[in-house]
Amino acid sequence: MKKSILENIKQILLIVFSVVLGIFLSERIEERKNKDEAALLLSKIKSEVTKNKQLLEYWVPYHFVIVHQYE
Repeated sequence: MKKSILENIKQILLIVFSVVLGIFLSERIEERKNKDEAALLLSKIKSEVTKNKQLLEYWVPYHFVIVHQYE
């Protein structure tokens, strides 16, 4: 009888440990995915800002000349 109770307790502890480990690993995987996605989005934002800066450097002088031409 005691052996049966100890075996059941061992099995319960093993199940609880497995569930906790599964949840922990799942959270770590999700964190890594979020970190990778954030890095990708940041690189896209940097690229877009660079392109916008180039467009400004191209068009601002043109518009500056146009605006001051009619003064």
